[in-house]
Amino acid sequence: MTRERADRAVCRIIVDGENPEAAVDDHNIGTAPNYKNACIVMFGVNITWILVAIWAIWGLIAAMLLGLGVNHLIERGKVWAAQRQAASIRRGKQI
Repeated sequence: MTRERADRAVCRIIVDGENPEAAVDDHNIGTAPNYKNACIVMFGVNITWILVAIWAIWGLIAAMLLGLGVNHLIERGKVWAAQRQAASIRRGKQI
């Protein structure tokens, strides 16, 4: 379809009032969806089935040790994030 023919088709749709929204192509790009909550929920689901599988294979003590290790990493991550933010503020930047 040539450009002129496409323009006529768009004009015909707008004039006829069939579906003016279909003819509008203003290339507005919106923001990306926020998947933070979905990520947190899926982390919980995945860690649950992994701990249950480890419990079934190696026993409760192995599952508890892995759970404690993951908890330690999460808590340590908070400390690391606070340290990065403090360093950023000292450099004059906000995160």
